[in-house]
Amino acid sequence: MMERLITTEELTQILDKPDVSVEQGSKWILAKEFPNRNDNLIAAVVVEREDKNLWVVITVMVQFEKRV
Repeated sequence: MMERLITTEELTQILDKPDVSVEQGSKWILAKEFPNRNDNLIAAVVVEREDKNLWVVITVMVQFEKRV
């Protein structure tokens, strides 16, 4: 998050209300556009832990583009 200048608040918004969600097997890519940033969508790759009802964040990225 530090390397990509992503704040905890931004990550929370991505997890709570993503603009894009893509399931990839057991992982999800959640992404959101932030009007105050000019680096395209910000995304988090996460795994859902149903037993604990939480998301485990594997990595975060900027310049995310969803393939059509």
